[in-house]
Amino acid sequence: MVVEGELFLCLSIYFLFHGAVLLTFFSKRTTHVTIFRGGMIKTIGAFGVSYLVGAKVHSGRIAKKMKTKHLKDQKALYTQYYNDVYKLEEQKAEQQAVIEQLQAALA
Repeated sequence: MVVEGELFLCLSIYFLFHGAVLLTFFSKRTTHVTIFRGGMIKTIGAFGVSYLVGAKVHSGRIAKKMKTKHLKDQKALYTQYYNDVYKLEEQKAEQQAVIEQLQAALA
């Protein structure tokens, strides 16, 4: 970059307390031009915001998929549980009938 048609001899970069960049250009003359730039902060901020928004979106998708998967698994587990309980009740009723028959035969 050329200021007033002259070449720069030196470029110094200072990091301020807020992370901004202060660029000081020295020309062949004794005067210098100082330009304050906050572009790096804006870039990092935009990256951070987009990262958080993207993480929120993708985690929401994964959470939705996992929820449907777990609901299916839970439904299958409850169905198996109720089927097992029903079979056990049938076995218990059959065993009670056998016990009553044996008690009647002994008496």
